[in-house]
Amino acid sequence: MNLFVLSECEPENVDVGYLMSRSLEGFLARVLNVTFLYPSKDRKVGLLHRSKNRLLKSWFTLAQLPKLEKGPNVLLILGVTPHFLLSMYALKGWLKQFDVRIGYVLDGFLVSEPDQRVVPNLDYLFVMNSEITQEIQKVYGINTYFLPLAIDTFNVGVSQNSRWIDILGYGRNHDRLHKQLIQLAHQPEGPFYFYSTFALN
Repeated sequence: MNLFVLSECEPENVDVGYLMSRSLEGFLARVLNVTFLYPSKDRKVGLLHRSKNRLLKSWFTLAQLPKLEKGPNVLLILGVTPHFLLSMYALKGWLKQFDVRIGYVLDGFLVSEPDQRVVPNLDYLFVMNSEITQEIQKVYGINTYFLPLAIDTFNVGVSQNSRWIDILGYGRNHDRLHKQLIQLAHQPEGPFYFYSTFALN
């Protein structure tokens, strides 16, 4: 199997908000034959330019189109936001050449967020919110599944200690709960508490 990943997280992007994407990409690179593709977003504004993007489906561009090998060829569109699913059109005529096309949105909570224009070219959609999977499938007709967020803790030396639980915190945190978890994590036999910092005060 040849896996091609359209990723919203460019290698030089160190924003902690893309932590989940980087961790997943690192895991995929270790276990599969992967080609990563990093589309550039068209940042021009104006009514005329927006109309052109809608007409030509040119919201994103790719510096170089992929070379497909002898199949199966699988496309994974890995985006933080549902809008990034539109990057599939940067592949132009190659989009239809993939045997399977999969989307995975790491931060989406509303049924209305996926763009109707991605529907004809998605075979499967994975989301991190279990409450909207059935509704998205019903509204858009896409095979939609819940795939929870995770982090590869082996990369940060977690496996060297014997504990009965690890805790992952991503995005907005409840302030009092966060402080209690930090206190627990500093105890000798406490859990490993992995949390993102961009949503903290």
